Amino acid sequence: MKITVETLIKARVGKVWSAYTSPADITQWNAASDDWHTTTATVDLRVGGMFSSRMEAKDGSFGFDFGGTYTQIVPNELIEYSFGDRVCAVEFMASANGVTVRVKFDAETQNPVEQQREGWQAILNNFAKHVEGIPDIMSVILEGGCLCGKVRFRANQPPVRTFACHCKFCQRVTGTSFFAESIFPLDAVQFNDGELSRYEHVSDGSQKKVYVHFCPNCGTTVGLTFDRWPEVRAIARGCYDDPNAVDITSHIWTGSAQSGVVLPAGIDCFAGARARVDGQPEQATRHDLPAMARLG
Repeated sequence: MKITVETLIKARVGKVWSAYTSPADITQWNAASDDWHTTTATVDLRVGGMFSSRMEAKDGSFGFDFGGTYTQIVPNELIEYSFGDRVCAVEFMASANGVTVRVKFDAETQNPVEQQREGWQAILNNFAKHVEGIPDIMSVILEGGCLCGKVRFRANQPPVRTFACHCKFCQRVTGTSFFAESIFPLDAVQFNDGELSRYEHVSDGSQKKVYVHFCPNCGTTVGLTFDRWPEVRAIARGCYDDPNAVDITSHIWTGSAQSGVVLPAGIDCFAGARARVDGQPEQATRHDLPAMARLG
């Protein structure tokens, strides 16, 4: 039997992910009640890596080790792990309202299902309280604009993620090998009064419309919005005043990459999209050394 608990956390997904996977943070939130605490935690966040948390009653009357092995990692989106003969999946779903964290795990047979649900929910509620209490200071203000300067924008929070897309659409819309773009909640980016024009394109995959927003004066593609994901927008990394202020954390649609493109080492690479149409994540590939996207 599967048990599911979830909570909405009003924070950016990078902050939520970091607090969920950092041993220092885990010892602050990983308890179901005030008379328990986690004294130590270890995390080896990779497929095949192991984690462990020492959970004890504060009066010293009882304690146990909770640990397991990671079976799937999709940064800022999914953690799956096995513990004993049971499995657990933790989803991180970013939206304009925050991040929904959903935990689905195999029930054990020693305690009532409702007791297990209440315990895991209490831990998740503690996690949400901990994350929302961490000061969220953005060290770099993300500003940018088009080539001629008539369109300017400013982001009031870091992006959810920044990736390079090698699909045919992104090659055409940029006129180059790929489109490096940052994903933000829709209302996280403010624009000046400069006019933006819009072009509609129907995606070959989802059959949903993608909207290209560009400066009508200089033609710069500033970003995208999506019928499929109406709560977010993409901003072109090349339009930042300092493009190096955000790191590219993955490459997608590498199966259609142009010849001569080199994929970096240690970065998640997806042959297609990061997730299927039904929302299930795809498995990433990581190269030990830089690798040509196309051979021959």
